[in-house]
Parts: sequence; C-alpha cells; structure tokens
Amino acid sequence: MTPAFWFLWIAGITLQILVVHCLTSRRLYRRFPILFAYAAALLITSLLDMAMYLDWGGWGRSTINVYWTDDVIRQIGLLTVLLSLVYENDRRAASRGAVVRWLGFGFAAAAATGYVIYLRQPLNEAWTQLIRNLSFIAVIYNFLLWTRLIAEKRDRLLLALSAGVGVQVAGEAIGHSLRTIGLAHRQAFAVNGANYLLVIAHICCLFIWFRALSAAPRVNRPLTPSLPKSKLDLVIR
Repeated sequence: MTPAFWFLWIAGITLQILVVHCLTSRRLYRRFPILFAYAAALLITSLLDMAMYLDWGGWGRSTINVYWTDDVIRQIGLLTVLLSLVYENDRRAASRGAVVRWLGFGFAAAAATGYVIYLRQPLNEAWTQLIRNLSFIAVIYNFLLWTRLIAEKRDRLLLALSAGVGVQVAGEAIGHSLRTIGLAHRQAFAVNGANYLLVIAHICCLFIWFRALSAAPRVNRPLTPSLPKSKLDLVIR
C-alpha cells in the first residue's frame, strides 16, 4: 500500500478508537448498543487487517479469506446499525418492530439474490457487486430515515448518526460501482481510486459520528423509568 493509504488507514483506526471512547465515557452504549457493538467489531477487524498487511503472524494464503470475513462482519454491522437507528427513531410507534423486520427482509432478500447471481464469479468481483447492491438499498433506507428526522426536528443526535451512515453507504455504492468497472476492464487506476473513495467515505462517517457523540449529553440513568414498587408509590408519584 502507498504511504497515503497507510495514513488514511491510521486516521480511520484513530477515529474508531475515539468513537468507542465517546460511547463508553458518556455511557451512550446504553442508548445505542448496536452502534457500540459495531464500533468495537470495526476496531478489532481493522487491527486484524493491519496485522495481516504487515504480515504479523504469518497468515500466508489465509489472508484473503480472513479479509473478506472481516468485511462481511463490517458490512452486516453497518446495515444493522442503520436498522437500529430506524428502530430508535420509531420507538414510540407500535409498528416499529414490523417496519424494521420488513427492512431487514429487504436486505436479506437482496443479499440472497446477489449470492445466487454472483456465485460463479471470483470472490473479489462477486463480493464487490454484492456490496454495491446492498449499499444502494441502504442509501434509499437512510434517505427515508433522514428526511423523517429533518421533518420531525426531534433528535439532532440521531440525525447526525444517520448523516454519517448516509455518507458511508453512498461512498460505498459509488466506490464499489467504480471498482466493478475497474475489475471488469482490468483498469488498475479505477480500482485504486475506488479503494481510496471507500476509505475516505468511512473516515468521513467516523468523523461525523465522533463530533456528534462527543457533543451529546452523558447518559446518567437508564432510559426506561423503573416501575413503582407499590400502589402507594404510584399515588405519591
């Protein structure tokens, strides 16, 4: 990898650490447990990828399989974060569970269809096209969520987190489309440009998350109030 790519990678890992720190220090993991799990998995898999590229531990031929396994974890995690934001925004609605299930079913159906279509292609090309398709669906989902958040003007933190997701999934949709073209026509400059775009979009997402989480108020108590212990407590309250 080039020095510029290493610089971007180190910047991404640094922002991942800062996001995890904000979630823990402000106890925001209570409100966003899925986001916290994704941020932790993101940090672990990124460090693992760096260890493989530096050849710490003699990974050998298993490098490509480990990398794509890590990428599967990251992509599933990001899509799950998006669904959790939809769920969090609709926490007062009785149909929120059904909405999230249908959105999740859309992701699963697209993934299964893409797997069948791209099954016979090489792993690199197949996974690139599959993530491109899922990213386009995520862009649509996130756009709908973002427009609702803007219209309601109820939760600026959710709006900022959704904006971060939107930047990343849009960058992935464009980047993987460019990468698909480069792989199909054996154009190295297109593939390299797409790789840079993917990393930059990820860094922008992390930076937006870090700024939003660092400015968010600290969660000092559980989000759901405790039930009264007796009828007398209920009357007093």
